[in-house]
Amino acid sequence: MKPFNSYRSGDINLELGVSDKSGELTYYYVPHYPACSGFSIDMIRDTGMDTGVQEYKIQTTTIQFIFENYLPAGREIDFLNIDIEGLDSAVLRTNNWSIYRPKVICVELQIRNRYRIYDNETINYLIEQGYHLFESTHIAQGVGNFIFIRLDCLFRMADFSTETESKFLKKTANKAALVSCIMPTYNRHEFVWKSIQYFNRQSYPDRELIIMDDSDRPYPFKIEGDRIRYYHLKRRFKIGYKRNMACQLAQGSIVIQWDDDDCFSSERISDQVSGLERGAHITAYTNHGIFDLSNWWIWQCDVDVQKYYSFPTPGGGHTSTLGYWKIIWESGVKYANSSLGEDYGFLKQCIAKNLHYGVLDNTHQVIILRHKNNTWINMWAHINRALMDKRFWSAAYPSNFISDFDLKFYQHLHERLNAGHA
Repeated sequence: MKPFNSYRSGDINLELGVSDKSGELTYYYVPHYPACSGFSIDMIRDTGMDTGVQEYKIQTTTIQFIFENYLPAGREIDFLNIDIEGLDSAVLRTNNWSIYRPKVICVELQIRNRYRIYDNETINYLIEQGYHLFESTHIAQGVGNFIFIRLDCLFRMADFSTETESKFLKKTANKAALVSCIMPTYNRHEFVWKSIQYFNRQSYPDRELIIMDDSDRPYPFKIEGDRIRYYHLKRRFKIGYKRNMACQLAQGSIVIQWDDDDCFSSERISDQVSGLERGAHITAYTNHGIFDLSNWWIWQCDVDVQKYYSFPTPGGGHTSTLGYWKIIWESGVKYANSSLGEDYGFLKQCIAKNLHYGVLDNTHQVIILRHKNNTWINMWAHINRALMDKRFWSAAYPSNFISDFDLKFYQHLHERLNAGHA
């Protein structure tokens, strides 16, 4: 401890065993690899470093006791590093979070499947305490450091309302920001195939598509394009959970929801990025068409009718078409673990934080498909009643909006649907 006291004289340097309770534990020391030493022999064995382990009895205390007895009065904790192999969650639970709330917490965890990080007990516990998983590193064998930032600190880092932040966002967009399109899907391989076509036609160059698929079987077709990352999940998840997983994997500074069963023009990404360039933090399309696949009509509705089937968003934007800066998601705004209304909940959080919500005129950038497997199909009884009032809607042939090439795909589905096979 002498070197610490010499070089880190401004710190409070202690040599104490830390556990979830005061008492005595066996400390397992690994002479040939001290970094693997700790109170958990199981974790040491898991690393294969259990040869020649030495055992020592160590008195332990809790971090609550340390904070109460060694932290100077009125001093806020800037950084807390937890590296207590196997006891991380138990130790964190001994803290009084209403009093001691470090700004940044680093926890070393072993998570072998990085696509399932939100199943981890410690990560979920810290999220419940008001922290956001900001970044993670990989060391070896699934072990890595996971860095959490207290939400109020994170929001101060991302003050969207300031002129400086607006200039930063515009500057980023002007550099042709990488756009990450996120697609959750389940048992809709035909729609996914078509949606990939729409993605590959996009005029915007710097883009990627992340597909989170928990279908009964993996996607059977060859994926064309090197900008697409496909993940087949081993069990079912809610749509909101899959959206969060896709955001975690997204490399772009802009995220655009890319629903598997909707129709997109080749300018959809470029158009939505332009909306963000103009200063919006999150955007959605209004005045969209609704493609009634069963009856082979496209309904064009005004904002009043959209309120029957869209959640009550300002300006009538449809939340399935959200596009936003990823820093919003990184700052703690997340999708609810739900398969209905999770996108509306996301937008509602943004509006509550006074973020600028930009409603974009559709001009046929997005056409929303109506079919029997929509997650919001139970609302269609209300929609049909609204469509009875001819003051608010107009019907058009799909050929007025969709190319002959693409219509062949939907014609096939239309025939199957009416024959009872889709």
